[in-house]
Amino acid sequence: MVAQGYTIINNIDFEPGEVVIEIGSERGEGSTGYLDNFDWTYEGTENIPRVRRCVAKYKELGVDLNNTDSQKAHLQQSVLVSDYVAKNGVILFDDTWQPSEGVFSGKGGTAVPWLLSHGFEIYKTYNTPNLEWNFVSVIKTS
Repeated sequence: MVAQGYTIINNIDFEPGEVVIEIGSERGEGSTGYLDNFDWTYEGTENIPRVRRCVAKYKELGVDLNNTDSQKAHLQQSVLVSDYVAKNGVILFDDTWQPSEGVFSGKGGTAVPWLLSHGFEIYKTYNTPNLEWNFVSVIKTS
């Protein structure tokens, strides 16, 4: 995930007992190392050895690691946690971008629109032209 994404947490006032949960995996980028999730495979990266090893590892477990299933997993997780997010709670999706108004792509391509229709609003986005670093975050408003 992009380093700028991590700084969002510095702008949020947390109350005692509130919790931050990160679903991700440490690869030397400053992320936490306790949970993992479906990654997003950018076009042209399918043959990078790390990506091929990851796809093969998931395949051994009977799971197809692909972009469609990545979006399904992020949507399912969003539906499951949405009722438990406190008002003003923020959910951030890396590898997610908005190429045009109202359309989202990447990991959160289906989850972000669902959240927007269920009491969340866009909090912050970050996109680079080459999609190298990008994220969309939403905040619960009701």
